Amino acid sequence: MTDTPAGQSLYVGLWILGTLVTVAALIGAYFLGDYIASVNDQAPAEVVTEEEPSIQFPTLSGGPVSVGMWPWDQLRGGECVTGYDGPFAEIYQVVGCEVPHDAQLVEAHLLSSDPLEPFPSEEVVYQEASELCEVVDVLDLDAAAAYSDLVVEFSYPVTSQQWDTGQRIVSCFVARSSEQSIQGTLLR
Repeated sequence: MTDTPAGQSLYVGLWILGTLVTVAALIGAYFLGDYIASVNDQAPAEVVTEEEPSIQFPTLSGGPVSVGMWPWDQLRGGECVTGYDGPFAEIYQVVGCEVPHDAQLVEAHLLSSDPLEPFPSEEVVYQEASELCEVVDVLDLDAAAAYSDLVVEFSYPVTSQQWDTGQRIVSCFVARSSEQSIQGTLLR
């Protein structure tokens, strides 16, 4: 056997010791993982209970909002809007009704405030929205008679995802098919 310097023997010994510690740690990790997996397999299944979703539905009370930019779901009915780009816009510019405007939100309805009620289907919601937006009973017929081209347009939830997040408002707008402005309120 050949003699080696003492420092080299120490280095080789530490390397062997390090290798043995690493192999022992890997074997221990394997057995620990196997043990944890077997304990989880024996644990009773977690009981899942259906909780009522926490959806905040608007009250739709309080009358029209003040002049300014408003998200669609903050309008309550009675608002006159300018820059109207249809009933499915995300934001509306509310103006005073004495100012010429493009449309008026004459009514807003909440279809359902039951968070567990399933989405009926787009066709069913469309039909219900169409019936809710027969707005003749809320219009000032004398004011409306000044315009021969008034149309009722409405927005409603079209997907189950919208429905499930609480977007259940039907918004009934009156605008002109000629896209000309309206002066004054159309409501009684």
